Amino acid sequence: MKLKVVFERVEVGNSYIMVSMSDTIFKGFIRVNKTCYDIIQCLNEDVTEDQIVNAISTKYNQDPDKIRIFVHEIIDQLVEANIVQE
Repeated sequence: MKLKVVFERVEVGNSYIMVSMSDTIFKGFIRVNKTCYDIIQCLNEDVTEDQIVNAISTKYNQDPDKIRIFVHEIIDQLVEANIVQE
């Protein structure tokens, strides 16, 4: 899976605003925390959900099973918003 949209990042306190640079697929912005931003960054390349889980669990030194739930929820939301192609 991979992002369909190019985002510009704006840091606001402890979160990020991801502004869509697309004028056809997704118009708008999303507010995300650091972990969600890292997931979105992984999606700049064509990756699997397992690859994202491994990258995030390694970066944050967390149990992959706990990270998998969070990653899956985020990906589902991005797919529903038509931001990610599977």
